[in-house]
Amino acid sequence: KLVRIERPRVLIVDQLRNLKAKSENTTTRLDAVAQGIRALGKRYGVATIGITQAGDSARGKAILDDGDIDSSNTGIPGAADVLIGMGVTEDLDKAGLRMLSFCKNKVSGRRGHMQVRIDPAISRISSHD
Repeated sequence: KLVRIERPRVLIVDQLRNLKAKSENTTTRLDAVAQGIRALGKRYGVATIGITQAGDSARGKAILDDGDIDSSNTGIPGAADVLIGMGVTEDLDKAGLRMLSFCKNKVSGRRGHMQVRIDPAISRISSHD
């Protein structure tokens, strides 16, 4: 309703896993939520950004892929045009760094990864020189 009324240019949905949808389990719920957000974006011409956490498979990994999304190896990746994962190892964490992995990119096709600096107190990310 708010998207229809407010007509934002960008819709950011934090914590996809906490949205309610009729489903049998977390995996199918995440799929339904991701598809619903994608449909909203298409219907109203809004760029949509969904934020969710990585699964246990991402623990201690610097470079993530689309299989590292918590409880969603196909649902969220299938609905997304761009997937960016944020990975960290113990060494990166000590240095105040994170690794951004471009897991999927239907917009430009660019894939790969890059190291960034993070200020954990305010979650600010900046380039790592």
